[in-house]
Amino acid sequence: MARKSGFDEGNLPEAAFFILLAVKQTRHGYSIMQHLEERTGGLVTIGPASLYTTLKKLADAGLIEEVDSSNNRRSYRMTVKGIEVATNNVERRRQLVAAAQNLLTEEIGKTEKIMAKKRMSSGLAFRPERELQVFREMALKGEHLSGTAMAGHGWEFTPGKKENVIFDMTTEADADEEFFAMCKEAGWTHVLSLSDTHIFKAAPGTVALHTDDELEAEVLESRRNMFAKSSAVTAVIFIAVFLLISNVNWPNIIEVVLGVATIFVVVYTWLPLIGFQFKLIKARKKLEE
Repeated sequence: MARKSGFDEGNLPEAAFFILLAVKQTRHGYSIMQHLEERTGGLVTIGPASLYTTLKKLADAGLIEEVDSSNNRRSYRMTVKGIEVATNNVERRRQLVAAAQNLLTEEIGKTEKIMAKKRMSSGLAFRPERELQVFREMALKGEHLSGTAMAGHGWEFTPGKKENVIFDMTTEADADEEFFAMCKEAGWTHVLSLSDTHIFKAAPGTVALHTDDELEAEVLESRRNMFAKSSAVTAVIFIAVFLLISNVNWPNIIEVVLGVATIFVVVYTWLPLIGFQFKLIKARKKLEE
């Protein structure tokens, strides 16, 4: 059984596809070559031998028909079947382009993720102004804050277009869609949220997220109190583990692991507590001035 060609099945090669489109209006051979070169800006050029062979195949498949023969010139026109095949081929190529764009976008996204830069954090609780300035400096270079890195000790920046923006942050435990919508309407675009701390960016000159110093002090006090409770719990755990290690004869490796794990937990609660306490003191001094 003879194998069907793309002409018979309607999946036309690129040259045949364009030749078929060119004869939606009646044209002869040389006119087809000129038309395609002019309308495509030189992207599609067909040689006479290739054109001759392709016209025969299109005619055999019933996609075009000869309508006039004079002065050794044969003119062709698309048939009803040819219009249907041309339409299907246009749609198929649109789908292929869309699929290719999706694949390209995915690969670019993977590449950008691989190329993402990581930078150590000095801690939002200790030096928030410095961290926000770092975000701005990176954005001006075309490196945009996209997440955390180094097990929460640093920031991840994804390459993109250079952007002149400022950054600000706020603490809101009950942030909902209305909160983010209100910030967006005020010119602040949400960038990243870490628990109940939210980082935003906006054009220089945008009114700050916090304009009420007293309210900001209340937020800081609330955060300080939250970490104070956690720190009290970890302090009790630390004392309990210390007493266990002192009074129970465990293998050295177990004592080391318990000690390191306990210190790790204490550091992660007490350092933020100290940071928010300093910020609260600073905010209260500002209110007294």
